[in-house]
Amino acid sequence: MRRSLLSALTAAALCAVPAASASAQTRRIVIDAGHGGTDPGGTGTGLQEKNIVLDVSNRFKQLLDADTADTGRGGTWVALRTRTSDTFVSLAARAAFANNQDADRFMSIHSNAFANPSANGTETFAFAEGGQGAAMRNLVQAEMIAAWGRTNRGNKVANFAVLRETAMPAELHELAFITNAADEDFDVFVDMFR
Repeated sequence: MRRSLLSALTAAALCAVPAASASAQTRRIVIDAGHGGTDPGGTGTGLQEKNIVLDVSNRFKQLLDADTADTGRGGTWVALRTRTSDTFVSLAARAAFANNQDADRFMSIHSNAFANPSANGTETFAFAEGGQGAAMRNLVQAEMIAAWGRTNRGNKVANFAVLRETAMPAELHELAFITNAADEDFDVFVDMFR
């Protein structure tokens, strides 16, 4: 049985504790729902990326809050979000928010889109190879692939502002392609928007 999206992200968040804060009781995570407001992100098959990733981000926060309330489980979290509604937040403001919160990690949630509708799968980015950001990227990608069995597009490096400008380990993941009918049929999208 495939694990849910939120279970995969939570497992990755739990395991991706930077060494400096591994012994800390409370972990601070900034959850970034990509795009928003006037920026819809990718669009396809009747869906907009900004709506998908906001819903995933809100559910992810709820799961981390529940984990915190359950003292017998994984951990204690302060889960913060760069946006909580369909609003535009600049890339610089997203990174500045995370830095000002003294977060332990930054997880940016996206869904992919491409002009060629055959493009499919899941991929995860870090700013550079090596270090805790790349280790977290690798773990997030591994958890998502293990949970869903989607096409593994790999662990990648990109000069994205939210990865470059954040002071803590950061990753950006692309859940699946909303422009691909098979990916769009994937539970991530169906459970939320059908």
